[in-house]
Amino acid sequence: MNVASSLRRIYSSPLGSFLPLPNPRGYLDAPDLAHCDDGPPVPNLGSVTECGWRLEGSTHFGTQLYAVPVALLPNLPPIHVDVIIPDQTQWSPELWAKLDASRSSHMTDGRFNQLGIAKHVLRVLGHWSSSIFDFQEQYLALPFSSSIIIGEIIPNIEDTPVRFSGAKHHSHLLTPAELQKLWEPLGLKLPRAVDLNEMRYLERKAPGIALVQITGSESDGPYILKAKGGDPDALYHELKQLLRLPPHRNLVAHSLFVATIKEPGTDVGKVCGFVLKFYPGPNFEIGLKQKNRDGTLLPADQLRWAKDVAKALIHISKSPVKFASDLKMDNIMMTTVDGQETAVLIDFEQGRNTFSWAPTEIYLIEWLAIVATPRAFPQAYATSTPNSSRSIAHREALIFSPWGNPISTIIHLLGGICHGLLVLRRNRKQAMSACLEKSYAGQREARIPDLHQNPPPAIQDLIKRCTEGSREWTEGLLGLTRNGSKIYPRGKSGQDGEETASLDETRVAIQAVWLNEIKKGEAFVEARMRHDKGVATAEDARKLRYLNRPKLTEVLARLEKITL
Repeated sequence: MNVASSLRRIYSSPLGSFLPLPNPRGYLDAPDLAHCDDGPPVPNLGSVTECGWRLEGSTHFGTQLYAVPVALLPNLPPIHVDVIIPDQTQWSPELWAKLDASRSSHMTDGRFNQLGIAKHVLRVLGHWSSSIFDFQEQYLALPFSSSIIIGEIIPNIEDTPVRFSGAKHHSHLLTPAELQKLWEPLGLKLPRAVDLNEMRYLERKAPGIALVQITGSESDGPYILKAKGGDPDALYHELKQLLRLPPHRNLVAHSLFVATIKEPGTDVGKVCGFVLKFYPGPNFEIGLKQKNRDGTLLPADQLRWAKDVAKALIHISKSPVKFASDLKMDNIMMTTVDGQETAVLIDFEQGRNTFSWAPTEIYLIEWLAIVATPRAFPQAYATSTPNSSRSIAHREALIFSPWGNPISTIIHLLGGICHGLLVLRRNRKQAMSACLEKSYAGQREARIPDLHQNPPPAIQDLIKRCTEGSREWTEGLLGLTRNGSKIYPRGKSGQDGEETASLDETRVAIQAVWLNEIKKGEAFVEARMRHDKGVATAEDARKLRYLNRPKLTEVLARLEKITL
């Protein structure tokens, strides 16, 4: 079946065990969408300019695009006006293949800019903006984090409905003085505030993240601006944690400025983000592949980077911040510190990690949390889910359980990082976990831990210890897989000589796989309850192997003893 943004909640979450799988206008099995590759092995990270607009990437699985009008550069403030387009299933069916509908939902890097939908959107924007006499004035008057809505993806560009959608006023944001007072008991001091209008937009890097310059600053920059509209809680939390984090050579430098915006008609600035040092090197997701292709990937460097990450995590664990939960290869920068290529951790939101990186004990509980949430279901299905998954007892266990030990989780993530850093060898593709929702340039599905490349026994043992309890060691991977732009039951993906599953077989497999995941989640909860009461069985101990993971200091000590 073809992938799309709106279908993710069914094929990549436990809701697939209960909700019917729709087939809007025959999208699921539409022909000519079965691309069995993930594009070129090297991501084209450049932007695309056409019709007076520059496209720099996408998010939200191909439904939110980063596009800027070229005529406003280089004096455009970073007001983050994104372009929203319909879900792939809602496009005119005759455009699905031509505009790469299914590919657009899983390509997350510069490859998106080469798809048919990217060029189509640029042409739509070019025609629309040229038809508005005072377009530039209207654009610049938009509140921070507004949108441009493209109502339909249809063949006729001239008839495509497009409109501005202004964001609500930001009265929910706090002033620097209010934040300072709130954090005063922690002994924190906010850095100097800089208004967005004092910044100049250079390039979009990720959702809410842009490369900017600051007018009148002592350094020319560039800098990284992290700023988002909507609920600021996560943003403020990360700012607070950055200010609480003692400096370390393997951690992003403290916030240099707080970013503010003014409410219309006032001179009062509200905190909408913060400004960080820019690290020009690639992240390790990209940088390792580049070095591997160039033949410059040295085992001694790989080992040093693994120790860099371990040292950073130990430093964090001893600080008030305690942990970094969003640890993955693209959140670690490859940059030069004191003349040496070094790993630097950059993300401290402390939110949940992606399921492809999260440890088993986290995502099994999240499966239950998802199906125990009534708002996740249409009303017609709200009472049809198993009582055991939606019971008050389970909800209380999920909400109040201390089982999600952050340090144990970090050890698992560190094991994945060690795998990514140390198992990769020259002329080999990088191993990474299977992922139904996103693809990466040059990706051929592999496994974490995937030790088919036979690294030294000490590395194999270390990765296994850190990832103790992972499904890869016990039951194997999830029973669904993505081959190019289609979802299949594992074992019937149409690749490597396998049969190709029909749409009906895939429907049945989605429901069966997610029902089984929910049952495993329930069994895990029950095993942990018995463990906490001191009556765990041998089978419970098998399910709770994650409790045997080593300490951070142990991991570093073992890394220090390894020679490559």
